[in-house]
Amino acid sequence: MPEPWGNAQHTDYLSMVIALEAVGYACTDNGLPFALAAQGCTVQHTILHHGSAEQKERYLPGCVSGQLIGSHAMTEPEAGSDFSSIGLRAERQGTNYVLNGEKLMISLAPIANFQLVFATVNPDAGRWGITCFIVDSDTKGFNVSAPIPKLGLDSVPMGKFELTNCIVPETARLGREGAGAAIAHSSLELERTAILSSQVGRMRRQLESCVAHSRTRKQSGKPIEQFQAVSHRLADMRVRLETAQLLLYKTAWKFNNGEAATLESSMLKLLISESFLASSMDAMRIHGGYSYINDHHSGTDTRDALGGVLYAGTSDIQRNIIAALLEY
Repeated sequence: MPEPWGNAQHTDYLSMVIALEAVGYACTDNGLPFALAAQGCTVQHTILHHGSAEQKERYLPGCVSGQLIGSHAMTEPEAGSDFSSIGLRAERQGTNYVLNGEKLMISLAPIANFQLVFATVNPDAGRWGITCFIVDSDTKGFNVSAPIPKLGLDSVPMGKFELTNCIVPETARLGREGAGAAIAHSSLELERTAILSSQVGRMRRQLESCVAHSRTRKQSGKPIEQFQAVSHRLADMRVRLETAQLLLYKTAWKFNNGEAATLESSMLKLLISESFLASSMDAMRIHGGYSYINDHHSGTDTRDALGGVLYAGTSDIQRNIIAALLEY
């Protein structure tokens, strides 16, 4: 975050993804860098670029210090990647809005102090009716669930919440009425760039671990790295790591220079999510049966990697975006 909201030496996007990559390398908990990227890109970035002066002053200092946690609430039972289908309703009543509806599979929601809630003020207007609101979690009519168990990323609580005649003032609206889709697009494009950057660091850690293991683990009297099946997996892991890192830096560089990065961010999300899953499976095969024991890092990585092909836009959604933007 730039001054006056933060005092980081570097506030550009390339520095951000490099920092998250480093956290992913050093931290065995994949959930922590995921949470950092989610709040930084979809919550803080959104308020920084679309919030009023009052909203920035109220929320950004606490987010930067760690005293406040926010969530980005888009997903509903009938609205996932197609956020124009959002059904949570916001009805204008004087200088207030009354919100009714539900959100689900929202990361950080059970522990968040506030939520960025996307609702529609006019269902007939489709995406042009979507509007964003900042809803404090202690607002009357806001009810959040306990953390919902999931397959991976255990340290990031995920939940659902309902809003029942939840009244928020006009000053809680983020941007103009009907600007919610545009606001979401800008934050989600950045999220696709940064949310998996930590996994690039994790892929480097995986490769180092697998190389070390394959040189000390012996079968039939020789290190398993001398078996072609193992050496080919190591080679594939190195290629995935190198290509993911290069595309990560290129995409962040385009953001830094104010260039359109819709195509690159979708290619990056697709590449890293699929690569991390493939490399995690290769790491399990290289480590053998030990990797199937609970808490072995290869098995934990695989469970965490499965989510990457689903959240922030599934791999198939990214392929749709890429295909629509093909220039030849």
